[in-house]
This record gives sequence, structure tokens and C-alpha cells, in this order.
Amino acid sequence: MRIWWKLILVTITIAIVFVVGGCSNQGKSTSPEFFAEPDLATLDHSISSEEHEVFESETILRTENSNSEDRMVTYQGNVLVEVQDYWHAKNEIEKNVEKMGGYIIHSSHQEMDSGDLIGTLDVRVPKTEFQPMLTQLEDKWKVLEQQTNGMDVTEEYVDIESRLKSKHVVEERLLGFMESANNTEDLLNISNELARVQEEIEQLVGRKQYIENQVEFSTLTISIREDKLSARIQGNHLNTWERSKKLFIQTINGFISFSSNAVVFLIGLSPVFLLLFVLTILFLYKRKRNK
Repeated sequence: MRIWWKLILVTITIAIVFVVGGCSNQGKSTSPEFFAEPDLATLDHSISSEEHEVFESETILRTENSNSEDRMVTYQGNVLVEVQDYWHAKNEIEKNVEKMGGYIIHSSHQEMDSGDLIGTLDVRVPKTEFQPMLTQLEDKWKVLEQQTNGMDVTEEYVDIESRLKSKHVVEERLLGFMESANNTEDLLNISNELARVQEEIEQLVGRKQYIENQVEFSTLTISIREDKLSARIQGNHLNTWERSKKLFIQTINGFISFSSNAVVFLIGLSPVFLLLFVLTILFLYKRKRNK
């Protein structure tokens, strides 16, 4: 009996060992799916989801911060001024713009039938000098028309920064996938996607820099209209003595011109006058003789 019991115990022990060993091997076995590379469609979906999450979180954070910071506003203006000397006014405006740290982006002029000049200057000045520039124009010349407007670009700027942040995250992930790619097809697909993302990053960076430039420098279009006959009195610009001398010389020249014309007229028509004189004498002589 003892021998049978021992055989039964050995058989049970061996069975338990096989069962435990089988379960252990099954738990340690690896399926091909565990080491398989992720499907490209799944990869794109994962990247897009992560990009969207980063974009939303960054947008919310930056929008909250922008509410407490200075707003980003671009300013533009149009001014029409009337001057007595076009070139003098144009040169003075250009000097003031340069002194303010600005620059000229366009300049044009033309002559009207009256001989007066009209022209346009498109200038860009730092945003802190925009209002002082308008004040200078009003103080020095007659402003006929003026229009200014501003546009808040804070929301667009925040949106661009958020999109850039998410695009950089996607770029880093794609670079990591390229390093672990095992075949040419996957490497090519990832490279194409990376090129597309980097192109979008460049476009966003360009737009961001453009907005920053538009905010830092305001644009002002100055139209200049010359009016030489303007009767505006400007302090010491009356030039009374010079104008008196000019009028005196004009009077003398007019008298000399009149006298010269009279002499030319008399000498030129002297044969006619002589003939009329002779005929008059003959007429009077005959008339007296008949009496």
C-alpha cells in the first residue's frame, strides 16, 4: 500500500509541475504584435491627437496670460497736408522719420496743370512715435484730412504661438520615429510627413515675425499737396523788404517796356503818320484858298 501511495504522490507532483510550467511559459510567450512597428495610420492618428491636445492646452494658457499683459495692436494712418513748398516739406518729413528711427517704404510725386506738385510718402515709424509724428504734421502744416485706425492681433499671435508649440512636439516625435524605422517604406513615409510639418513651422514663424514687425512699426501714408498761392501767414516769412524791391523793379520794367513799345509803334507807323500829315496840310490849304 505504501508503494502505491508513493506512486500516486509522485504522479500528482509531476502533473502539478507540468501544469505550472505550461502556465509560466504561456505567460512569458511574446506575440508578434508586441514587437511589430506601429501602423502608419495609427501613428498619424496618435500624432494628430497629441498635437491637438498640446495646441488646446497652450492656447488656453497663453490666452489667460494675454488678458493681463499688453495687447498687440497694429496702427495705420492716412494724412493729407497742404504746403507752400513741396520739396522743402518732403525733405523735412524724411529727416524727422529717420530721426525717429523709422524708414521710407514708398515715395512718388507728380506735377499738376497749375504747376504745383502733389506726392505721397509711405513711412513706417516705431509705435511709440506714431502719435508724435501726427502732432508734428499738424504743427508745421495745414492738415486737410486725417484718418487713423488700429487692429488688435493678440488673438492671432497667441494662436500662432500655440500652433508652433504643437508642431515642434510633432517634429520631435517624427525625428524619433525616423531613428527607429526598420524599413525603407516607413522611413520614406515618415520623411514626407516630417517635411510637411517643418514647412508648416516655417510658414508659422514667418507669419509670427510679420505680426511682430507690424506691431513694432506703425504705417503712415502722408499725401502732400503744394499750394504756392496760399495766403497763410507764417511769422517772419512775410519778406516785406524783398517783396517791395521786387514790386519796384517790376514797375520800372513795366514802364520801360511800355515806353519801348510806344517808340516802336511811332517809328514803325511814321510813314503813315507822315502821309496823313501831308494830306491834312493840302486839305487845309485848298480850303483856305477857296474862301
